[in-house]
Amino acid sequence: MVYFIFIFITFIFSLLEFLNFKKINSGNIHFPERNAFISFDGIVYFYLAFYLILLGALRYKTGRDWSGYMPFFDICLTDETGGGWEKGFVFINNFFKSTFNSFYFMQFCITFFAGTVIYSNIYKTSKFPIFTIFMYFVSFYLQTDMAQTRQFIAMAIIILGFRFIKQKKIISWILICLLSMQFHITALFAIPLYWTTERKISLGVALFLFVMALYLEFFGLQLILLVFSIVLKMGFIPARIGTLIQAYIISSDYGKMVEFGSGLGFLIKVFFYCLMLFFCYINKENKSKENFLLNFLIGFIFSAIGRNFDVLGRIANYFLICGNGLVAYNLIADKTAFYKKADILRLFQAIIFVLFFVLSFMSTFNSPAVGYRRDYLPYKTFIMRENY
Repeated sequence: MVYFIFIFITFIFSLLEFLNFKKINSGNIHFPERNAFISFDGIVYFYLAFYLILLGALRYKTGRDWSGYMPFFDICLTDETGGGWEKGFVFINNFFKSTFNSFYFMQFCITFFAGTVIYSNIYKTSKFPIFTIFMYFVSFYLQTDMAQTRQFIAMAIIILGFRFIKQKKIISWILICLLSMQFHITALFAIPLYWTTERKISLGVALFLFVMALYLEFFGLQLILLVFSIVLKMGFIPARIGTLIQAYIISSDYGKMVEFGSGLGFLIKVFFYCLMLFFCYINKENKSKENFLLNFLIGFIFSAIGRNFDVLGRIANYFLICGNGLVAYNLIADKTAFYKKADILRLFQAIIFVLFFVLSFMSTFNSPAVGYRRDYLPYKTFIMRENY
């Protein structure tokens, strides 16, 4: 219920956002028309973001990370950890264990820090922040805020260092990525954001990346296996990532299909993505570099790989969340000259898009193969853990 309440509220306010029910404001550098210090949509967004932060910060044995992180926290000050953990995450555990001796306080602090950074960034970079936080929730929330504490920290650090990309300070950017790798090794793949962020690409390049992602998502399992085997033999990737790939290949976790990831759902998703490309290149206003289309397409490719190898799909987070690829979804809802004489069609299109992702989320959430209901319901909070 706690998840679907959020979906319902963001659905309603996303529609109002599409109707331009307020003057948007956040001091955002991309949208100079935001000139008031605070606005109605800002208040709504604040409460929505705060709700998600509390949902992740106060959880008790809910999600997919606690079963591994809680035992590690209990023994982090001993010699029984067995290694294999990033040094930054070990340091945080040691600090909270020795100072507060509370896993839940550590969880609260990490979630509050990372959630504040990520949701603030969404508000600053998106023309439709409520719509974007809706897309974040249905696409990433359960797998990041409530399942990947280490990567959650790494993503927040990447976002905090994003200004070095705008300032063209490559050394500072690489140092930020190296710092993030101390919490999750996959932050190595965030380095290319320096060259892909806000970069304009031709329609031909966009179509090539788009078709590649479709192929990998629907037909590319054997190709992915071949590439992985070659990469592992060459031995130039970090040992931690190589170990994860090997463990994942021999497990039964890859190759799982979820409804709305194939069949009619797949075709509908492809249709909407084609619309995004169409509106990006037909409308001069949407050709601005702020749509982050390249990061979206790269993230789409890694998401496609993650369809068969979930652990590698996490790389998409750096392009879609840290690299603001999610902002590209605004192309579906933004005004365009194509609908200049019939703007109601734009609204209808955006409503169908949002409804599709609502149904997709519900289908995935209820899928026995994915197991979200088992891991996330019933929602429990450590404030009331004595009652469970």
